[in-house]
Amino acid sequence: MPQKKPLNDAELAAFEAGQDFEALLVQSAREMGAGKTRKVYTPVVAARENAGLSQAGFAELLGVSVRTLQQWEQGRREPTGAAKTLIAIAAKMPEALKAIDPNFKAPAARVASARAVAVMRSAVDAANNAFEAVQRAVDESTVAVYSAKKAPQRAHGRVVTKHIKA
Repeated sequence: MPQKKPLNDAELAAFEAGQDFEALLVQSAREMGAGKTRKVYTPVVAARENAGLSQAGFAELLGVSVRTLQQWEQGRREPTGAAKTLIAIAAKMPEALKAIDPNFKAPAARVASARAVAVMRSAVDAANNAFEAVQRAVDESTVAVYSAKKAPQRAHGRVVTKHIKA
């Protein structure tokens, strides 16, 4: 991918003048709300997370710099040769990395599973909070309705009471 030449001050000012940043921001918010966004999840990220390694640990295992690994994960560059093979092995059999690094410990549970559990816990917490809020609202409205029905009513200048079955 060819490198883009940086804009000088005049070109940058001309570019910014031609942009409606408010409209772009509103459009982005609408797309996010409509679910039109997506997370880029490259095979390199999947392999690293499957192995349960940090970027630094995975880069060291592959013999590349962290910056190179980040570029692979972001899709800016493609791994080649032995690195591509090691990434494929890490994706399918992370325990095989022990042959490369005797100190490597395969994760007990997949990172994706741990993330799913964390997401599920936060969803359960949110659902519990919503349920409690609805329950409070129901309790408050029940008390208000019950109080209103129990209060004596006036009809043509005299007090009328009603008996309510609970």
